[in-house]
Amino acid sequence: TEKRYVRPDGEVVWGDAAVAVQRDLNGAPMNFHAQVVDITAQKQAETRRQRIALLENKAREMEQFAHIASHDLRQPVLTIRGYVIALKEDYEQQLSGDGAHYLSVIESSLARMDEMIKGLLDYSRLSVSKQLQFVDLDALIADVISDLTGLIQQTGATVTTDSLSTVMGYPLELRQVLQNLISNALQYRREGVKPEVHVGCEAVTDGFKYSVADNGQGIPAADRDRIFGLFQRAATTESQKGTGIGLANCRTIIERHGGTIWVDSTVGEGSTFYFTIHTGFASEGDAGSN
Repeated sequence: TEKRYVRPDGEVVWGDAAVAVQRDLNGAPMNFHAQVVDITAQKQAETRRQRIALLENKAREMEQFAHIASHDLRQPVLTIRGYVIALKEDYEQQLSGDGAHYLSVIESSLARMDEMIKGLLDYSRLSVSKQLQFVDLDALIADVISDLTGLIQQTGATVTTDSLSTVMGYPLELRQVLQNLISNALQYRREGVKPEVHVGCEAVTDGFKYSVADNGQGIPAADRDRIFGLFQRAATTESQKGTGIGLANCRTIIERHGGTIWVDSTVGEGSTFYFTIHTGFASEGDAGSN
């Protein structure tokens, strides 16, 4: 039989256990011979195969969804938006003030819907198979901060980082996670308070745990789980610009790397988003601080 064992140090291992009985001339048992073969590596490989099979199944589903979103949803929206623009150009002068206002509201709503559909397409494309590679997260975060220079200067923000180590993963997707979390920290800042953002890294048993901490608006306790779902936003940010897709993308990306993502927050003080990268994807380097 296959059994799970826990070593004195707490490490879990799997063994293939076989037991044989030795009997005397009368058939009575005298002793038993047991052999346990360590099959932990095989079990881990089996788990990886199951995870890959699940991802491949999700990929097929998302590819089908992408086709529906791009054709059956976006095209009608673009058609309606085109007619609204034509109406404004040809007949705006003949409309009353209310009529022109209604057309503007329709146009802006359609533009927002188009952005949401494009966000859905980006979400669906996360399922496409990519090549794993070593990713220098220190270089990657430097590029992200460089890309956000305009927003950082505009808000007067300070962004600091620990040494983030090197991991095995998908560079474009990990970049998307860090850029989304940092830009959210800058966007959802408190009025009159300059944003302070710190990106941290900690080596843990199963890999690495990363954090993006801010001093922004904070997230109510009731919203901290649901904001990682599609089109879900915190009550404190609903009046601000956003599609409610970014954190759903982050969750999908982190789960593809064998990790989890969550948030701790205090309304009026700030939030810290945490995510892990599983040891199956992480390199053997240690995390440290500058």
